[in-house]
Amino acid sequence: MELKGRLKLICEKVPPSGTLCDIGTDHAYIPIYLVQKGICSRAIATDIREGPLKIARENIKNHNLENKIETRLGYGLEPISISEAETIVIAGMGGKLITEILSSEFSKSANAGTLILQPMNAIDLVREYLYTNGFDIYDETLASEDNKIYTVINTRYTGVNQQFTDLDLIIGKKIIEKSDPLLGKYLEKKIRQVDVIIRELKNAKDRKEDLIRLENLKASFLKILRKYS
Repeated sequence: MELKGRLKLICEKVPPSGTLCDIGTDHAYIPIYLVQKGICSRAIATDIREGPLKIARENIKNHNLENKIETRLGYGLEPISISEAETIVIAGMGGKLITEILSSEFSKSANAGTLILQPMNAIDLVREYLYTNGFDIYDETLASEDNKIYTVINTRYTGVNQQFTDLDLIIGKKIIEKSDPLLGKYLEKKIRQVDVIIRELKNAKDRKEDLIRLENLKASFLKILRKYS
């Protein structure tokens, strides 16, 4: 099986693992790829709906991996036990849902060796949750697919809360530090989004503080863009 874009990057960020758990597995492409490549010895593919799990089981069977990939029905981390999986992938969901999954089974989140998160939106909420709940974001990487840019976060629990800035939440500290190859395009996208909000705020009453904050944020985006372009 070959993957591209978002799914390929997620798999590239998975460290060698004994057992991987893919939450919300859908078609089980991630566990199939990782087991085939020998990156994981075995995998658990979970989903909250029986329909996707049925498709996942068919795909697993078609790749002759029934003895290495197990499917389980359930919400979030509920189908697995503490420390059952060294690496946990939660991808293709909204950021708010990802934080709810992490917090609802916190002991399981905290005991995973590696959490790989790929929010489809509200990534600032995910980063803020991680920073304020003792998780270390030790890597962040961007991927491009179908003219969209996605972020993949590698994190683990350390028990130490982290300080952060608006830039850390919106762009990503590690993405800036390592000058991700897609950083320029990502910043340009964020600048366009901020410009829309700024225009709206200029016509709104009693939103001066928000306007100033966003104008300062845009200035920070432009400064980084000039530095790395």
